[in-house]
Amino acid sequence: MFLDMVLYFWIRLRYMSISSLLRLKVSTIQYERLGENSRTSTLRVSHTAWLFNGSHPMLPRLAQRVAQITGLHVYESFDDTMAGEGLQVLNYGIGGFYMAHMDLLFRNDPVKMKHCWPVLTNDTCERFVFLPGDRIATWMFYMSDVTAGGRTSFPNAGVSAPAVRGSAVFWYNTKLNGQPNHQSLHGGCPVLMGEKWVANKWIRENANFLRRPCTTDNDQ
Repeated sequence: MFLDMVLYFWIRLRYMSISSLLRLKVSTIQYERLGENSRTSTLRVSHTAWLFNGSHPMLPRLAQRVAQITGLHVYESFDDTMAGEGLQVLNYGIGGFYMAHMDLLFRNDPVKMKHCWPVLTNDTCERFVFLPGDRIATWMFYMSDVTAGGRTSFPNAGVSAPAVRGSAVFWYNTKLNGQPNHQSLHGGCPVLMGEKWVANKWIRENANFLRRPCTTDNDQ
């Protein structure tokens, strides 16, 4: 069942001051850019910035909370031992959206799989991206209520999550056999009224091989 892969948590974040994180985010906000030429993204209309554990004492406690609930390692580092990426904070204004996509970095890309995994075979393969393994799971915090619109939709699974301040949604991007979990395809529906604040914690593969053991079963 999809609920085995997507666990929807209605949690009150007792160890997190959402208003404090919002103030921290506003001071570092940037436009989302793609590619070497810094082209403006047509797939996402939002503002984004990254927050790492060392940037605020609240963030390590937040990461620990995610680890306790998911049972996965999420600790940050800047080498191949990384278990979790920094917190990506996003703000969507009216009309802001994100087209349906998967969070995988390379398992859904045959070209990257051929040239960059499991051995980096050319200079275009970024060590920081590939060596810790792919993004096996995603945890997303909702830091604001949205008056209208702004749901997170999973079209292949036929479900969606409303943006409710203080709640979160968690899903696996890969199956236990390491193959892409296509039910994790998701997108941010347009914000029709109000604004939407979310924060993503992407959890990497290699550091969690004992926490989420793999299988050779093609159905899992």
